[in-house]
Amino acid sequence: SSGINAEWPLRPGTYLSKSKLVGVEFEMKVALFFVFIGFATAFPRYLDGHAEPEPLEDICRSEGNPDGKLCDEFEVVDVPDSAFLIKRKYPSGVLVYHQLANGNVLDKENYLNSFYKIAKYFDGDNDQNKKIEIRYPIQSLMEYNDEHTEIIYGFYAFSLGSDYTLDTAPKPNDPELLLHQEVGSEGYSKAFGGYVDEDRLERVYKEKFAVVKDELERLELPYTKKYKFTLEFNDPRELNHHHRHEVGYLTKLTLTRPSLQFIPAQPIEEICQSKQNPTGVKCLDYEQYLIPGAHLTIKRRYPAFTAVYYEYPNNDPFNRESWLIAFDTLNAYINGENDANETVAMVMPFEHLFEYGNDKETMIESYMAFPIDVSLDDAPAPLDPRLKVRVIQANDVYLKAFGGFVDLPNFERVYKEEFARLAKELGELGIEPDRKFAIAMDYNNPRERNSEYRHEIGWLPHIYYF
Repeated sequence: SSGINAEWPLRPGTYLSKSKLVGVEFEMKVALFFVFIGFATAFPRYLDGHAEPEPLEDICRSEGNPDGKLCDEFEVVDVPDSAFLIKRKYPSGVLVYHQLANGNVLDKENYLNSFYKIAKYFDGDNDQNKKIEIRYPIQSLMEYNDEHTEIIYGFYAFSLGSDYTLDTAPKPNDPELLLHQEVGSEGYSKAFGGYVDEDRLERVYKEKFAVVKDELERLELPYTKKYKFTLEFNDPRELNHHHRHEVGYLTKLTLTRPSLQFIPAQPIEEICQSKQNPTGVKCLDYEQYLIPGAHLTIKRRYPAFTAVYYEYPNNDPFNRESWLIAFDTLNAYINGENDANETVAMVMPFEHLFEYGNDKETMIESYMAFPIDVSLDDAPAPLDPRLKVRVIQANDVYLKAFGGFVDLPNFERVYKEEFARLAKELGELGIEPDRKFAIAMDYNNPRERNSEYRHEIGWLPHIYYF
C-alpha cells in the first residue's frame, strides 16, 4: 500500500503492516536475548570482583580532582616483575575502630555492623557532636594463629589522619568503638574492581588473598602470613562498577593491634585518692617493693581487708555472659541489694582470682571480688546466695601492670599474654612463684571505654579467700 514506508528505521507518521510488525518484534526479541546473555555473563563477573579497579586518581581528592573523596595519606610503590602487586606505605595517625568478637572481618554481619557504627561516629555520634568527613580507604586487619588456620583477632577502622591526636579526637559515644594511635604500616596488596555484595564477600576476598600469596611467594618477597588486611575506597552502599578494593599481607607487624596491652598503664597516682589527688578513688593500702633488675615486675604487700565475692558456678570467668553476671551481681550488692538496703563504699581495684590444679594449667576455681570499705562485722549481708563476705588475709604478690581497654571477647587471650610476659621476666630474675594462684586487678569501671586504663596481673603465694 502507498501508506507503507518499508524503510528502516521508521520515520514519524509511517505505519507497519502486520507482517512487518511480526518481523520487527522478532528482531527486537533477538536483540534483547543477546543483551540478556551479555548481561548474565558479565554481571556475575562484575559481582565476583573481576572488573578493573577504579584508578586512585579518579577516586581521591587532588588539585586535578577537587570533587574526589578525602583519602588518607599514603605512598604507593610499584613492585618490579609483578603485573598487579602494589606496595603501600601508611604514616602514623589516629584510627577509630570496631574490634570484632570473632575476628572475622569477612563475615557479612560483621562487615555491615562495623561500617554503620563507624559511619555514625563520623556523622556526629561522638562527644563533640562533630561531623567529620570520612577519610578513605576503610581498613580492616585480621590476625591468624601460628598455624595460619584460624582468625584470632580482627577489626574495621577509619583513619582520622594527622588532623587529630588521641587528646583532640572526638570520643565515640558508641562504647564498642575505640580510638587508637597507629604507628604506620606497610604491605603488599592487589586491587580489583566491581561491586562485591555481602553474600559473596568472604569467597571473593579469599580468592584474591590466594592470588596475592602466590605472587609474593613467586617473587620471594617478605610478608607475614599471620596478618591480612583489606582496603575499601568506596562507600559500600554505592552500587556501581566503579569500585576499588585491595587485599593483601603486611610485610611485618607494623600495624599494631589496638589491643591494649601495648598501651602503658595509667599511673596509679592519677587513679587513687591521696593528698596530691584528693578527687581520686579510694584504693587498697599496700607497701610496694622494687625488684632489682626488673623492668615490668613489682612486688606488693597488701594488709587484710574485707571483700564481697562471687564464685563462678561453671568456673568460666572468661565467658562474656558469666563475667557480666558476676560483675552486675556484685555491683547490685554495693548499690543497696543487701539486708540493710544500704550502699556500701567500694575500694579499688576489683579483683579476679584463678586457682589452678597441680599442672598449673587446669583452672579448678575462679572468683570475682569487690573490696569494701567496712569491717566484716559492719558489712551488710548479701541477699543473693551466690555472694559471700569475707576478710581477705594479708598477702604478698608479684605484679605486672598494663593499660588500655580490654574487651571481653579478648579478655582471656590478653591476660594470658600478660601472664606469659610476667613469667618470662620472673624467670630471668630467678624468681619462681607458685603459679597455682593467679590474680587480676582492675582499677577502672569496665563499662567506660578509653585508653586510660590500669590492669594488674600477678601470682599469689597461696589462696587467700578461705
